[in-house]
Amino acid sequence: MLRQVIHRGLRSFCHQLGLFVSRHPVFFLTVPAVLTIIFGFSVLNRFQPEMDLELLVAPSHSLAKIERSLANSLFPLDRSKSHLYSDLHTPGRYGRVILLAKPGGNILHQAEGLLQIHRAVLEMKDGRSSFIGHQLGGVMELPNSKDPRVKSARAVQITYYLQTYPSAAQDLISEKWENEFCKLIRELQLHHKDLQLHSLASFSLWRDFHKTSILARGKILVSLMLILLVAILSSSMKDCLRSKPFLGLLGVLTICISSITAAGIFFITDGKYNSTLLGIPFFAMGHGTKGVFELLSGWRRTRENLPFKDRVADAYSDVMVSYTMTSSLYFIAFGMGASPFTNMEAVKVFCQNMCISILLNYFYIFSFFGSCLVFAGQLEQNRYHSIFCCKIPSAEYLERKPVWFQTMMSDGHQQSSHHETDPYQNHFIQHFFPSPSPIGM
Repeated sequence: MLRQVIHRGLRSFCHQLGLFVSRHPVFFLTVPAVLTIIFGFSVLNRFQPEMDLELLVAPSHSLAKIERSLANSLFPLDRSKSHLYSDLHTPGRYGRVILLAKPGGNILHQAEGLLQIHRAVLEMKDGRSSFIGHQLGGVMELPNSKDPRVKSARAVQITYYLQTYPSAAQDLISEKWENEFCKLIRELQLHHKDLQLHSLASFSLWRDFHKTSILARGKILVSLMLILLVAILSSSMKDCLRSKPFLGLLGVLTICISSITAAGIFFITDGKYNSTLLGIPFFAMGHGTKGVFELLSGWRRTRENLPFKDRVADAYSDVMVSYTMTSSLYFIAFGMGASPFTNMEAVKVFCQNMCISILLNYFYIFSFFGSCLVFAGQLEQNRYHSIFCCKIPSAEYLERKPVWFQTMMSDGHQQSSHHETDPYQNHFIQHFFPSPSPIGM
């Protein structure tokens, strides 16, 4: 009993919401667009990537972080030549180069080349550096030797730790030094053909982590084009009056501007971008397209003899209750991930943004897309072409025109009454569903 009362109350509220949107379509079309413009500029002005990968992926209660903080406080390092880093200390800014001899070669025979590269690194002017040691790789020992002695080695690793102090200016200088270091190693590779040089710096992991954003651009654009194509085809029919290809396009556009607004809110609240957020547009697109096509399906289930405003209200009362429940479940699920119980910062940031995206998707669908549905319904009621936005001629006029003109301008239902058959049975998607077989007695 209580469930039925709540359900009737929600349907009544959604019906009134649909009436309100249908009576003020310009307002509900303008407000989301203005919000997107405002928050879209904030994305451009306040975009900032997250530089601390440890903050993202390390658990907040990690014992390693606690032990490192204790080691730094009890055994401070000034990062000079007389100190070496232990596993508990953070190396800070550094540059590392691995020099690899050709297959079968001995790196120990390349001493002059090694010294030239080492001197070139030490002669860099930006930042202060100090050489504190080296390591050999691919070592072969002398056979039958009393004491272990090195016969040959395939590679040598040299690490240059920078003197960094807790200041933003010094960190910026060190960052520039690392960039120049990697650039220098690439240039030295051209002059030392007998060696293979591989550079590594403290920002290398961050660079590779954020490189996924660049690599994913093409895939995201292709996915968006496929979604647009499917949305337009799913909303199209041979019937030029009831076909709604532009509504499919506007539905995808609604979700896109909703995602831009969510990103703007994230950056305004001092959020920092990381590549794990690339998954949000796909989740948002799945959640949003469900609401778009449910609302379009609800419109097609309404009676065509009703005024377009009443049809919009009936579509809202038929669809928005279930979509509200679906959005609530999405919000609760991602809200648990955004709660303080989650100790992974990357997961928490992702779930927080998903919650914002779900709320904005819901708002934009019943406002922006609902306004688009109102205008499309008004065109259908006045018998305007769904693509060319011109009046559909009468059947007598079409009979005197060529077949191609009849195909383009016919509503596909001229010869039969709207009350006798369902005009949407001719939709091409119906061919993918099996027709109901008669029940034998």
